[in-house]
Amino acid sequence: MECINNWLISKIINRTIHYFKKYGLVCKIEDYSINKHRVSLYFNEITIFQKDRPNEIVNIGSAKCTISLFRSLFNWAVVGEISLKNLTCQMNIISAIPLRFGTVAIAFRIGKKIKLVGIDYGKISCLLQLTSKKGYKELIIDLPFKWNDFRDLLSPNFSSDILKNLWSEDKLQLQVYLKKTNNIKNPYVYAKIFYDNLSFNDISKEISIDIDKDYLISLFDEKFKHRNIEYIVYEDISEDLINTIICTEDPMFWVHKGVATEFIGLAIAVNFKEQRIARGASTITMQLIRNLFLSHDRNIIRKTEEVALALLLENYYKIDKKTIIELYFNIIEFAPEVYGLSNACYFYFDKKHSDLTLEEVVTLSYIIPRPKHFYAALMINSQQLKINLLNHINHYTYVLLDKELISVNKYLGIKKKLYFKSHFGILKMNEFEQVYYEELIQKNLIILDGLHPKLCKIIKIAIVNSPVPFIITEGLRSTTSQKSLYAQGRSLPGTIVTNCDGVNTISNHQMKEDGYGYALDLYPLINRRIRIHESYVPELLYIIAVHIKKKATDLNIKINWGFFISVLFINYFICFNSMILRICN
Repeated sequence: MECINNWLISKIINRTIHYFKKYGLVCKIEDYSINKHRVSLYFNEITIFQKDRPNEIVNIGSAKCTISLFRSLFNWAVVGEISLKNLTCQMNIISAIPLRFGTVAIAFRIGKKIKLVGIDYGKISCLLQLTSKKGYKELIIDLPFKWNDFRDLLSPNFSSDILKNLWSEDKLQLQVYLKKTNNIKNPYVYAKIFYDNLSFNDISKEISIDIDKDYLISLFDEKFKHRNIEYIVYEDISEDLINTIICTEDPMFWVHKGVATEFIGLAIAVNFKEQRIARGASTITMQLIRNLFLSHDRNIIRKTEEVALALLLENYYKIDKKTIIELYFNIIEFAPEVYGLSNACYFYFDKKHSDLTLEEVVTLSYIIPRPKHFYAALMINSQQLKINLLNHINHYTYVLLDKELISVNKYLGIKKKLYFKSHFGILKMNEFEQVYYEELIQKNLIILDGLHPKLCKIIKIAIVNSPVPFIITEGLRSTTSQKSLYAQGRSLPGTIVTNCDGVNTISNHQMKEDGYGYALDLYPLINRRIRIHESYVPELLYIIAVHIKKKATDLNIKINWGFFISVLFINYFICFNSMILRICN
């Protein structure tokens, strides 16, 4: 048994040292001793810090670790207890003010597949269970607590007076479920707070705190009175602005209750990879909280305050979504010392918010996460800014179209040229797309090989200035490929797409007696991707068809076109997937 204990002690020490080195940590221990009979380790004055950040430290006055090896017929596990005394954590990633703890008790059971850890500090207990199985890992966190205990632990580090003064003996329970599978990059996270009854009082005034819209606006007026912000009410904010900002900043805004747990997994994955708070998963409610109540420090305690206040605002105080989005638009920063939607519109575009074009609206959504960087890049007419902004406009205008928040005509009317206020100048972005579309045209022209010269002539002219970019997917078709297509829906799985068997009935795609094919298939290309099943595709195809027919008329060439139809048996809806052009004999 003593041999096993010695091996276990050696193993734990070596694994601990390896773990510290893996993450660039230095661990200094003033003194330690080993009680081999009880398998206990005693440490005095433990200091842990990163090599490149020696001033950010975790200091432990003393620690006692008791461990043993549990073995059964089929399983084994390391079980034990750790007692930490006089723990001080001074790390900027956690809090700007050092966190201090008296005695922290930790119990653990570590097996091959399941690891259990229980942490006790005063009246607060937390249970963690990590399960590792083939193909995935899952973490469950269970934290029952009273608000008063939670406040007493962190109130010295809180910057919000509201949280410092809230008093409640009601019981709450936080449950977090995190699952990471090997074939998915970002983990899935589900979090929920359970409570039977919840009521808060202000310990400084001994009365209930009443936070409503009037209170928030008065707080806004007090905090930003020197900013000279022109306040805009919700009803005066355009639908395009609201839809765009929600799409870019908080897609779940209308359905979440202050915190979107769907995006926490992504934030955890990114922050773990970067070893810093690089992504915060902040909702619009949390961003409003940050600007109205808190500082912009990027640390875990500040993020905890942000989450707590956001949950209180939407769930306990029942602040409605329209009030939140209204305050958000008026409080958000768009440039150094430029706050609020109205001020931003005059600052960048010298116009009212109601007169913005769609591309200007989407540009504002690009500015919000990076106001200072955008302003600096715009001042020097940065080439990288043009590329990034073009990608942002292309992506989010497509998102708006795909969600049917803008019409096809509005989407097609977007210009890749922004006219800023005179001293900022004009930002031309279309030059970066020109090379791509020139390459696309060349690829399309290759597929025209083997088609009737008249059809080729029409397409070569029409493709250059088509109102909707399109890609030719098929021109001349061989007998073999026609037979294979004919078999689809008959002897092969799939939907019937042609009634031409390629032998008895010849398709227009096949070579005719004159040696040419008479038809081609094309699809609309939106945001550099082929679109097939989206609801707006028929409208795009119609616009392309009208454009091509006009070019044919100008060339005095007769053509007709048809639609390749796929019937969806849902509400008897017919979806037009692609267009077939035919040259008339």
